[in-house]
Amino acid sequence: MKASIRTSAYALLEFSALALLLFVVRFILRGHLVPQLDEECALGGVAVDVLARGIRFPLAMYAPNDYENGFFYSGLLTAGSFAALGQRALALKLPTHLIVSAGAAAALWLLRSCLDELRLRARWARATAIAVLVIAFAFSPREIALFSTYAVGIGSHAEGSAIDMALLAVFARRRADWAAPGIAAFWVLLGLALHVNKGTLVLVGVLALVELGRMRSAPRGASAALLGFLIGSVPELIRMTGADAVMGGWGTITAKLARHGRDFPAAFVSDVLTLADYRPELLAVWTLAIGLATALTLRSSRRRAIRGGAAVPSAIGMTLGVLVLHLAGLAIIAQGGVDYYALHTYPPLAVLTALLAGWSDAALAKIRSVGSARAAAALIIGPMLVAYRPEAPRADFGVVSALWNERGGAACSWRFGETFVRLQAGAVDYSLLGTAALPEHDRRAQATRVLRAVALCRSLSETVQALDCIGGIARELQYGSGRIDGEPPAELNSGERRAYAFYYGVRRDGDLMPCDDFHEAALRNDCRTAVRIDCFVRADVTTRFASGRSLGRPRCNLPPPPMDGYWAARRLDLLSRPTRNAPEFPPEFSDKALGACKAVVAACY
Repeated sequence: MKASIRTSAYALLEFSALALLLFVVRFILRGHLVPQLDEECALGGVAVDVLARGIRFPLAMYAPNDYENGFFYSGLLTAGSFAALGQRALALKLPTHLIVSAGAAAALWLLRSCLDELRLRARWARATAIAVLVIAFAFSPREIALFSTYAVGIGSHAEGSAIDMALLAVFARRRADWAAPGIAAFWVLLGLALHVNKGTLVLVGVLALVELGRMRSAPRGASAALLGFLIGSVPELIRMTGADAVMGGWGTITAKLARHGRDFPAAFVSDVLTLADYRPELLAVWTLAIGLATALTLRSSRRRAIRGGAAVPSAIGMTLGVLVLHLAGLAIIAQGGVDYYALHTYPPLAVLTALLAGWSDAALAKIRSVGSARAAAALIIGPMLVAYRPEAPRADFGVVSALWNERGGAACSWRFGETFVRLQAGAVDYSLLGTAALPEHDRRAQATRVLRAVALCRSLSETVQALDCIGGIARELQYGSGRIDGEPPAELNSGERRAYAFYYGVRRDGDLMPCDDFHEAALRNDCRTAVRIDCFVRADVTTRFASGRSLGRPRCNLPPPPMDGYWAARRLDLLSRPTRNAPEFPPEFSDKALGACKAVVAACY
């Protein structure tokens, strides 16, 4: 019992230290990579609604897409953060930061399992490996730093990959000691993790192979694993058979695979280069790490350790398997450039890179000319620091201060508008995405579902949230017909009409033409304002990514949105800046993703 308490206390201390270190590096030294996009404040909208009126049922109301079942649980975490710290943008981001930090701590425990597997117990070898792992997370490539502070829910790729690392670390460290109840409990958790994050499918496949490999010596373990996984998968099975989703989102994912698969290999190569910040030395380090892990896995498979009559799972082999399968999946689904699908590859890459450092240190320490273990550590850590060097870090508390003081932009409810529409009879049939049949289907269904969605939006506790929600109804049109017939729905009052028109212009990639769908000039102007502000927000992200500087104040007139909240906060933030910093659009952000935004933004500088 005392040993368990000590281990738990040590793990908590290690997590706290990593969380503090990563906060300092990512929010202060690299604060220019902290985004504030509208997908984040949707979590704040869920938190505000839960704190005001409790939980809504069915829980599918909280699923912004039919495969994002973790959004509700993220909303609960955000509600707790708001309750403790107030409705602030920083409180919105803290749950994501803590989950990502827990993933880094889990990677550290997984690394120790890998080192134990190699019997690398020399103090300096282990210290070198741990130091390189900390460097890899603290000074991660820009893409990883960007998404690690981007709060979009447990089902997101940054948080989902962190949870997967925690599950893999637990399995690698404890699986050989578990009895059947412990195995079943773990697989229940794995089934639930798959429900909230579809990327966990890769981890499920790798661990299932491990269980099958142990089945001859321990058949009860495989049976317990299967039973536990079936129990944990009950929510996913219910979701898959529900009328409001296409196979629980798997149909949508299959459609994405079919679309993106045509872009191989160009998109895959672009993803890998972006992940490595276009640094050949980092690519070389990762290639060596994968090569070493492959060689060690092949060697260990021929002399597998036995404990209790069953083969001990290979931590190195499982880590390599997760990485290779994610790379294989990325080859099919890669979008090119800054791509959140690439995030799953980074934690196992970091572990294998740290393993390479520890193994290399042990090998160098045996060479007399090196001199000492300390010298060997310096020879390893030095090049790693060069490979992972951050882009011009500087101590700046301005980002943390701004996030702490921002309240209005911390919550928005347009996601509710989308989900309220989708839950109604006759919602968009996502199996028709990309087909000629979708626009007509959507037009016929729209009239029957808007009325109930408007009523649900009006049930939100704050006026600004209700207006955001009604704007989300307009935004949902972009997934179907993409247009209105001159007027917003007749049920809306004047304020709601303007919010509807504004959100009709959000996510238009700089295309002002859809705003001409409105007959009324005032509504057209509200829509065009949204197109412009949305483009400025995205240009701010690309400029920060490319240069480390925020976008300067635009010189053209930028009217205010018709309601307070996130978009009003973004406009005021833009107008409070100096004018000297022009926009930059690095190649990591494709022309396809930015659309006409480049021209819209450039016209104001």
